[in-house]
Amino acid sequence: IGYFGASTGGAAAIIAGGIKQQKRTKAIVSRGERPDLVPIEQLNSVLMLNHHIKNVENLIRF
Repeated sequence: IGYFGASTGGAAAIIAGGIKQQKRTKAIVSRGERPDLVPIEQLNSVLMLNHHIKNVENLIRF
């Protein structure tokens, strides 16, 4: 299962993917997440590799 969320939905994706479906979750993708909305004990229980991409428009060139 993969979760995606943007802005405050990023916090919801972290909560849903990290706690509710921890064994089945393979990816959590959030754009502009609000980690301050996620309780710290839940953030500590999620093992994640973070990649931060900014200005995607500048990365895509034809």
